[in-house]
Amino acid sequence: MLGLSVIERLWRIGAVLLRSHLQLAGDEAEAELARILQVVVLFAAAFVLLGAAGLVGNALAAVVLVEQAHLSWTATLGILLGFDLLVGTGLGLRARSVLTARGFMQDTRLRAQETLAVLKA
Repeated sequence: MLGLSVIERLWRIGAVLLRSHLQLAGDEAEAELARILQVVVLFAAAFVLLGAAGLVGNALAAVVLVEQAHLSWTATLGILLGFDLLVGTGLGLRARSVLTARGFMQDTRLRAQETLAVLKA
């Protein structure tokens, strides 16, 4: 009976260990989902702002620059295009930095590696 008791205890320890890993993996998966959603929102905002600036903001700014500053249409469009590219690139780079700030489910992978190393020893 002593051997069975030890096997039961080891089984329970393994089950608890597995449940804790699954819980931590689930928590980290939720955090990763939030991070990915943030990236999607940032990219969507970048596209919306670039589109809005291209359609509405640029038209208004072009009229103001041509009429008030007496710039040529070519210079006006160049200035506005440069501004749109700068803002859009900034938002896109911010989204990329959020996405690449850390590895995907890094904590879960580290815990799993540590657990496997202990079990192999």
